[in-house]
Amino acid sequence: MELALTAKQYEGQDLGDVDFADRELRGVRFVNCRFYGAAMSGLFTRDCAFLNCIFSFAALNGSVHIATLFQNCTFNGASLFSAEMKDCKCSGSSFAGANLTGFTLHGGNFSDTVFDGCDLRMMDLQGICFSHAFFQGANLEKADLRGCDCSHAVFADAFLKGTDLRGAKLNGVDVRRMRFQNTRIDLEQAVQFAESLGCTLSG
Repeated sequence: MELALTAKQYEGQDLGDVDFADRELRGVRFVNCRFYGAAMSGLFTRDCAFLNCIFSFAALNGSVHIATLFQNCTFNGASLFSAEMKDCKCSGSSFAGANLTGFTLHGGNFSDTVFDGCDLRMMDLQGICFSHAFFQGANLEKADLRGCDCSHAVFADAFLKGTDLRGAKLNGVDVRRMRFQNTRIDLEQAVQFAESLGCTLSG
């Protein structure tokens, strides 16, 4: 279905049949809209806002999003293969069940975001805010989380083989169910983890 997209705000609309492939959106606001199964490959957005929107099973392959807000959105079953987000805010959104192969993040705020069960292997996530985010059962093998704000994030049963956590803020994180294996941490984190496990470092 063709949609001119000449308005600056759309609310409560079902846009799953609209062809967004290779289109460019700037400064457009979507509220409570449904993009279920939408064709959005190659879509480019800048300074847009998606509030409480559903992207379940949408094809966002190769899409690029710059300074765009995705607040309380759902991406269950969506494909973000080789998609890119730069300086985006996705607080309260859920990527659980999404295909994130080749997904690239550059900065931004992903606080309270759900990545449960996601495959995040070898992703460069440096410096991103993941405070209060959920990574339960996620695969973070060889992912780079240096300098991230992961305070109060949930990593229960997350696989952290070869993951680089150096410099990441991990206050309020329960380390007891994190699956460490050759995980890289700094001295301050080693002390924090030891104290969390009831241990005291001594010379």
